[in-house]
Formats: sequence, structure tokens, C-alpha cells
Amino acid sequence: MLPPETRGGESTEKVSELVVLKPSSHTTKRGAETDPKIKRFEYLWEHSFRSQIEILELLRDRGPTQKEELRRFFKPILQQQGYTFEMFLQFLLGYNLATLLGEDSNHLEIAITAFGEEFLAFLRDHRYDKNLKPAL
Repeated sequence: MLPPETRGGESTEKVSELVVLKPSSHTTKRGAETDPKIKRFEYLWEHSFRSQIEILELLRDRGPTQKEELRRFFKPILQQQGYTFEMFLQFLLGYNLATLLGEDSNHLEIAITAFGEEFLAFLRDHRYDKNLKPAL
């Protein structure tokens, strides 16, 4: 700051400013700008298993897949940890990452939602490594 000085007979006192920088409510631990959707993505990342992310990737790459086919594929992993396929799948359905297609319970398909695709894009763009997560 400049010292007090006199200009044209008037005295200008030294004024000090205190600037307080607060963490923005729009930053994350990764420093990315956030909005409610990104906060939700980070929550989902923290609470998902690697295998759930792998199911989303499979659905993104293959399109809608028979529920029973996914059940057969993931059943061995789930049984080791005491989970049922329905418990595992409920996470994806409950958070709108995937959806069930069809009305015949014997031929239901599971498809990734637009939100699920956005979640995978978020993980890719922010370099989240699914291999660091527990398999189940």
C-alpha cells in the first residue's frame, strides 16, 4: 500500500484491504469445477465396485444385454463376497446408471442409460482408474 499523502490539501489515509480467499463450493478434491451432477459422479465413484463399472462398460460397448447372461458372468464373483446379483444390480438401477428393458421377466435386458454413459465419460475424462477399486 502507498503511504498516506496529501493531494490538493486533502489527506488520504492509508487503507488496508483484507482479502479472504475461501475454497470455492465449485471445486473438488481433484480441483475440477463441480455442479450437482459432478458431485453425484464422485459419490458414485466412491461407492461403486470395479465390477459395476465393468458392467457399464460392457453395456456401453455391446448394447442391451440379457439379464441372465450378465447374471451368469458375474455370479462367481458375487458369491465369493456374499452378494446376490439383484443386490449388485440394484446399485446400477437405483442410481439410474442402467435400466431394465422388456416386460417379460424371463427375457429382461439391461441397458446403460444416458446418465451411465456420462458417468463413464466423466471417469475417462478425469482419469479415474477403475483398476484401483475393489473388484466387488
